Amino acid sequence: MKIEGWPEKLSRGLSALLVVLLASAALPLAADTQTTSSVSRYLAARQQLDPVADLPPQALASLDPSLGGTILELRGEVVAVISPGSEASEPPSDYLLLQTDSGITVALDYPRSDMEPTVGQRVAALAKVPENIEDRGHLQVEQIIAERYLPGASSTEKEPGAEGPSQS
Repeated sequence: MKIEGWPEKLSRGLSALLVVLLASAALPLAADTQTTSSVSRYLAARQQLDPVADLPPQALASLDPSLGGTILELRGEVVAVISPGSEASEPPSDYLLLQTDSGITVALDYPRSDMEPTVGQRVAALAKVPENIEDRGHLQVEQIIAERYLPGASSTEKEPGAEGPSQS
């Protein structure tokens, strides 16, 4: 773009600045669209899977074999994230330890996705109790999302990092 009466270098610099500003203005819109889509997926999965959200803490702590195949909705804080490396499994999975709101810490297995959970982050997860819990001591994530994206989440909640919602 050439601006009449301005030196050519200044005109080019202003043009480049405008391009950068316009491109950066579109980034939050794309993130909002992705977030809205992920929230919709999570809420649809919650409706379809009809998870148990009020499992007593002692039942969650023991994960009785009779719970095999049950879908649970868990909310809590990520206390550890473990990435075994891409050669460990196909497709690669990560594990996280989630301290639930009831004070019970559970291990969750989830496929790598666009959500990068971080220690200290609050999440909501739809997780399936394996049919044979003795062989697999952790739950399999069906859907996971940063809790702050869900309707009714506290807007004052602090989140480390720039994690986003995910589907698996």
